[in-house]
Amino acid sequence: MLGIILTIFLLASPQPNKNKYVSSDFKLEKSKHNEFILTIILKPVDKIHINSEPTLSIKFNDPLIEILEIKFDKTEKNYIDTRKPIIVKLKPKVKNLKSLSGELTYFYCSEAEGWCSKFTERFEVKL
Repeated sequence: MLGIILTIFLLASPQPNKNKYVSSDFKLEKSKHNEFILTIILKPVDKIHINSEPTLSIKFNDPLIEILEIKFDKTEKNYIDTRKPIIVKLKPKVKNLKSLSGELTYFYCSEAEGWCSKFTERFEVKL
């Protein structure tokens, strides 16, 4: 009986929104015309890297946001270069954008331990 209760509790528990291996920071800025720049900084702990393939994905809670470009540098081993920010160029189809929320999904791996994992982080940034 206790096992069933624990199983239900674990299945019903929400996933943590923070990754203990990778810290993140999001910044939203107005660019030219009606375009915006979402800057994402991912900082993995030592011996963890962020994969460039499969590429990261971003979904916004507001469907009226168009992604114009996602730009990031790669290392020699084809990982995302986390010494530099990820730049996302956006064009909202609404006026007066004040904040943005959504989900960032990426894959990260441990070089030392030989494992990889997918992580989805919810975020919200204000202008």
